[in-house]
Amino acid sequence: MTLLAGWVETTITGKDAELVLQKHIDQSLNYTKNDVRVESSTFYVLAINPKKIKSEQQVILVNAGNTSLTDSANIIENYQKNGDVFLEKSPVEQAIVIIDPDQKKLLLATDPIGLTNLYYALTNNGLVFGTSADSVIAHPEVKADISAQSVYDYVYFHHVPVLIPFISKSKNWRVGRFLSIRMEK
Repeated sequence: MTLLAGWVETTITGKDAELVLQKHIDQSLNYTKNDVRVESSTFYVLAINPKKIKSEQQVILVNAGNTSLTDSANIIENYQKNGDVFLEKSPVEQAIVIIDPDQKKLLLATDPIGLTNLYYALTNNGLVFGTSADSVIAHPEVKADISAQSVYDYVYFHHVPVLIPFISKSKNWRVGRFLSIRMEK
């Protein structure tokens, strides 16, 4: 399973961010930790296997899925030409993350059949994301409060609907969808 954890525009940056992510990597039980690298800039922080990253013309493409991404150069090119709407015209077969530091933009996209989950949480200043809720709540600005509605649903209906997470500040969404966010400059 691929470990992906990161954030954009939060108050945790530089060496502090690297320490937070390294601690999360060390504590992660369900992920392949080999070759996971922490990469950071003034806009983003990212923990991922370097083989899953493709960078071209200042745009970073992260393959969040468990199989290889066949056309990463085309994905970046389509994104640069068409913006977010490129996914509507040519959906990708994997869950991806696109980080565009020049535009201060982040795009998270799930795969069409739900092989890889992506979670995110908004903070006061930015957005935290990862392939698990643990990756999201590893960030100090994200509270791990239990959602009262999810507990009620579980007790009453014996399950939790997929769109209502147990962690109240984290979010997960349906397959084949994307989230695009531009941070204030």
